[in-house]
Amino acid sequence: MPRHSWRYRESGKIVTPDRVLYLNLRRQAGSHVNAALFVIHADELQRFDEREWIYGRQQVNDDLLGVRVRDGVAWTYVALEEYLWRKASHPPETVVRRSYLSILKRAHEELGAEFRREYEATTDFVPADLVVDDFQDT
Repeated sequence: MPRHSWRYRESGKIVTPDRVLYLNLRRQAGSHVNAALFVIHADELQRFDEREWIYGRQQVNDDLLGVRVRDGVAWTYVALEEYLWRKASHPPETVVRRSYLSILKRAHEELGAEFRREYEATTDFVPADLVVDDFQDT
């Protein structure tokens, strides 16, 4: 059973996908990524680590352009090798949650057109056949 609790309905049945795909960062010489920084207290970091359980936390202070972090550490999360998915697949093996894409869309609206253009130019396309209308068990 997957560690997540996301489900979707297909042909009247509730389905638990094997994998739910999310955004990921990949280091590439000469490239950059646009991002937003969140300031949190050190005691909150454990909760982030628990939420981002398919990712490893990596320090990026020296990689930031135009920003300097004082008296702290800048982190990013990068998918752990066992959670990368590089092969063609389809539901229920692999899905992308429509609610996740909606969160990204709202963020792009708040961050502006230039941020959205840069995101689209540097982010892999999401295959429409992987997008499902999801819900989470509570």
